[in-house]
Amino acid sequence: MSPHLSSNDFGECLTGAPAPEAMKHLAECAACRMEFARLEASLGAFSSSIREWSAAESARVSPAATRRAANVRAPARWAWAFASLAITIAAGLSLTSVRHSRLEAAAARDSELLRTVQAQVTQGVPGAMAPLARLVAFENSEEESRNE
Repeated sequence: MSPHLSSNDFGECLTGAPAPEAMKHLAECAACRMEFARLEASLGAFSSSIREWSAAESARVSPAATRRAANVRAPARWAWAFASLAITIAAGLSLTSVRHSRLEAAAARDSELLRTVQAQVTQGVPGAMAPLARLVAFENSEEESRNE
C-alpha cells in the first residue's frame, strides 16, 4: 500500500482538484478517509460558525455605523482582497508545478517503456533461428527474380 496522503494531497482533495493517485489512495485507505472526513467536518463547522457570527454581528450593528465603518475600512478590504488573491495564485502555481513534475516523471517512465518495447520488437531473429531466416530470405529472393 502506498504511504498515507500528505497535507498537500488533502488540500488538493478539499479544493476539488485531487490527483488520481490521491483519489485511489483515499478509496483504499480507511485511515486517510477518516482524516479527510474529519477535515471536511472541521471546515464545515468553521464555515457555519463564521456565518452565524457574521449574521449576529450584522444584526447588532446599526446600518449607519456599518456604512461609516465600510467607508473607513474600504482600503483595508482591498489590501486583504489583493493579499488573498496573491496567496491563492501562489498556491495554484505550486500545485501546478507539483502536477507538472508528476507528469514529467510519468512521461519519462512511458518513454523508457516504449524504448524497451521498440528494442524487443525490432530485435533480429534469435541466433538458433538465423539459418532458417537466411533460407527463407534466399527462397523469397529467388521467387522475386523468377517473377521479373
